Amino acid sequence: MKENNNKLNNTAMQVLLKALQNVYKNNFVIASCGNLEQGFYVDFKTDDSVSTNDFDKIEKAMSKVASSGERIEKIASLSNPNKYQKYALENNKNAICIKIANSFENVVNSNEIETNVNQVKYFALVNVSGSYWLNDTKNEQLTRISGVCFETQKELDDWKKYIIELRESDHRKIGQEMEIFAIDNDIGQGLPIWLPNGEIIKKEIKKFLWDVFTKEKFMFVDTPILGSKELYIKSGHWDHYKENNFPPLVMDNETYMLRPMTCPHHLTFYNLKPHSYKELPFCICEDSKLHRYEASGGLIGLERVRFMELFDVHIIAMHSQIEEVIFKLNSILNSVHKKLNIKIDRIDLSLRDKNDTEKYHQDDKMWNTSENELRRILKKLNYQAVEIEGEAAFYGPKIDFQARSNLGKMITISTIQLDFLLPERFQLEYIDKDNSKQRPVLIHLGIIGTYERFIATLLSQTKGNLPFWLAPVQVTIIPINNESHLKYCNEIGEELTKNKIRYKINDSFDRLAKKVRDSQIAKVPLEVIIGENEVSKKQVTYRKHGQKESVTVSIKQFIDLLNSLKNN
Repeated sequence: MKENNNKLNNTAMQVLLKALQNVYKNNFVIASCGNLEQGFYVDFKTDDSVSTNDFDKIEKAMSKVASSGERIEKIASLSNPNKYQKYALENNKNAICIKIANSFENVVNSNEIETNVNQVKYFALVNVSGSYWLNDTKNEQLTRISGVCFETQKELDDWKKYIIELRESDHRKIGQEMEIFAIDNDIGQGLPIWLPNGEIIKKEIKKFLWDVFTKEKFMFVDTPILGSKELYIKSGHWDHYKENNFPPLVMDNETYMLRPMTCPHHLTFYNLKPHSYKELPFCICEDSKLHRYEASGGLIGLERVRFMELFDVHIIAMHSQIEEVIFKLNSILNSVHKKLNIKIDRIDLSLRDKNDTEKYHQDDKMWNTSENELRRILKKLNYQAVEIEGEAAFYGPKIDFQARSNLGKMITISTIQLDFLLPERFQLEYIDKDNSKQRPVLIHLGIIGTYERFIATLLSQTKGNLPFWLAPVQVTIIPINNESHLKYCNEIGEELTKNKIRYKINDSFDRLAKKVRDSQIAKVPLEVIIGENEVSKKQVTYRKHGQKESVTVSIKQFIDLLNSLKNN
């Protein structure tokens, strides 16, 4: 897609807000607006219910505003600013006041804006959702509409084709069709239920990661999903993750928290006994269940949830081992991405915001040392990383491996984080060669992030066409006639069971065409059709997903094929 034209999209925001003002009249208050990676958004207050069904009338109102040819003029001040506009004027030194004709005034954050509304010609509204003022769940909820605006009709048409493609790769749609996960409001928003097919995918990834990290001599542990208040005060998560923590659990004068992170548990495990430099790097792994409270408006299928499982890795190392460890982790990470067919779109170096004294631990020397160390290592790895301020963890900078979701957002798939702070807070030590006590460094590794977000990305990137070894159902067996052919289908199934192949026999009374279509929708890699010829000759006729050509072989040849696919 073409890079966002911010000037044009900034203008389109104002045209949309004026159109909304015309549509909702007195039941409308401007709140804020801004740019997205592709397009723009506006937030506003209204008592009316707004849905995508209203987009047609809103777009017509936008066209009417744009065709008026009215000019956008800068003005010294707003004649009657609302509370949202007053806040923007008081807290944004770059804020500019504008008006369109005499009926519309607003605050914008950039000089980049067209002078005439008729530049807004090729646009579309994309989505409507809820949002909170200033992204704070304690504030009132607003309505958000997002849209796009382009310079030409061709760019808009290309974007619409792109959106159709994205919808086809939406993990929520694929997850429903393949029966991978479900979310039910009776259980709770953001709390996914892994259906049998989804559990198979997750278990296969777990087995793969277990094999990889066992060979690399990492230790596996299993720690509680709860932690005491004192543990998280010590780590800093009690203060720094207030907004993401579920309310504390208080019983018998004891206070516990559903853990949002595993690092405090792993560092406590390390401290159970003394360690020599010979034991370092000290490498710990865990499939850890975590709880983080996400605003309901931000919940997206498996991509953003409130209960998640993280394949969490921590390495406690000497300072002299940092480069060696990160090089090794990078090698493991690349091999895992290759096996799982994950495409990384961008690598970020996430840094602190020096002006944010609340979010980040205040130690300039620590931050400068750790950020420069990661810069140096990235250069040696020949990675052209994008430096992003304000995205570091509160305890240190990180290398983030990003993939673009089907919604166009960059999401973190893998991360390597450098941490000098938590070893201090937990008083980690090791005995050096000279018998002196030394402070190690902590390296956090998220090899695939959470299973939820990773599988969402995997489904999106592959459109559900998973590698054979990972497919929840690897073979569908379809009898043409149940009475005549089902017995032989069961015989084939027994052979598949012996060879640990996951299969499903469709013995419903649906027509053959529907059975085939169901197999295609479920993205089953191989589809077997059994008729009179196959029964009489003890053969198998199969077709690969997405292909029209069928192949007939003996059962043994078919099993050999499946075993070769399984091992690739």
